[in-house]
Amino acid sequence: MSEQKIPKWIKKHEEDSWKSELFISGGAIFTLFQVPGIIETYLPRIITISDFEMGTGIGIIGVAIVSRVLLFGFILNLIIRAIWVALLAIHQMFPDGPDFKKLGYHKSFENNFSSEGGQISKIIQLENLAGLSFALSVFLAMICIPGLFLLFILFNWVYPLIIPDEILESTLFVLFNFLIYFISTLGFFEFLAYRLGRKHLLFNKIFSPIARLFSWINSTRLFYWELYSVFSKYGKLKIALVFIVIVFTAILSIVNEIRYISPEGLELNVVDERRFFNDESLPVIYAQDYSADNPELKNYYSASIPNEVVKDEYIPVFVTYDKLMDATFERVLDSLNLKGLEAYDHRQKKSIVQMMDNCIKIKIDGQTQSDLKWYRTSDVNTGIDGFKAYVPIDKIQNGEHEMRVLFLKSKHESISDEKDFVNISTLFFYKHI
Repeated sequence: MSEQKIPKWIKKHEEDSWKSELFISGGAIFTLFQVPGIIETYLPRIITISDFEMGTGIGIIGVAIVSRVLLFGFILNLIIRAIWVALLAIHQMFPDGPDFKKLGYHKSFENNFSSEGGQISKIIQLENLAGLSFALSVFLAMICIPGLFLLFILFNWVYPLIIPDEILESTLFVLFNFLIYFISTLGFFEFLAYRLGRKHLLFNKIFSPIARLFSWINSTRLFYWELYSVFSKYGKLKIALVFIVIVFTAILSIVNEIRYISPEGLELNVVDERRFFNDESLPVIYAQDYSADNPELKNYYSASIPNEVVKDEYIPVFVTYDKLMDATFERVLDSLNLKGLEAYDHRQKKSIVQMMDNCIKIKIDGQTQSDLKWYRTSDVNTGIDGFKAYVPIDKIQNGEHEMRVLFLKSKHESISDEKDFVNISTLFFYKHI
């Protein structure tokens, strides 16, 4: 193949590409750092309003994995570029290198420097390595995105029609699909079609269309020339190993970063269209009755208690009314044969209280607190709308305790199993009476 003639404007941009790398890497790192935290914040809400099947989990966690793949590459790029700039600056200041006569060292010391190939070669190697780290991270992200989208489609709409649930929910089955996908991205079908196919035309006929199809599915067709240039220079196995290490590290990082905890510091008040519970839907407790001590709530946005040290025989628990709760309220209302809550009816009061007891569970040290009476209220300090119940703690011992606030998922038929609830907040208190 004849060498392509590179236009001068491309050469100029190649020379200045490090500026674009630094700009993109530096600007993206801060944003990419936030992705797992944002997912962690929204995850309980997503689980509340969905079945959160394997396909949904792959899609959500996949976004976090791609963010970490890019983050690792950009951080490595910045580190290498920092070293490169440092060497470049010293070389510019001292273009002639060390003055060995002034040092007065033995001749063998100078020979060691000459055998290392000089400073220019180091600068060139670092520049190439920086560009390669940037390129590989972008390539890998571009490969992961369509793969995760494909798996999302397969696990949500295709596999459920043909594969039993016990296999579909298996982690090994998910990893098997990942393996097949990444084998295709690393050129396995191209190897069968164009390496083995050179001598066996049957391989070429069978796998050439498959290789072409997968190259479009995994997006490698968009950067074939560049990717195979890297493969031919450094070897496909080495690049494959780098890809595997980066993806595996990204998965480990995400598993440790995204915990199953409640949202913290987030307020969903944009286009808030909560459809249930006007002030007459439940027995109302007014702001002046909320607390005589003007409590400082630790977390307004999921659930909270007035004080961490409790000296009474009950704890007022405040649960924020999130508009995403409406899907659950609507389903439970239907199961109780209630048409709606806009019109206040004293005869509905017991059913409404029963519905609230079905929707919100309070557990202290793993024990469910039953027969709670919920009130509609707003926080006296912030005006945040929510529900309140007084949880008796007269029968628990003095000392440290854990309280979990759980909310019923919207799409489950049963409300008796623990798995049908999502933990929206974990609170800690110390009883001292």
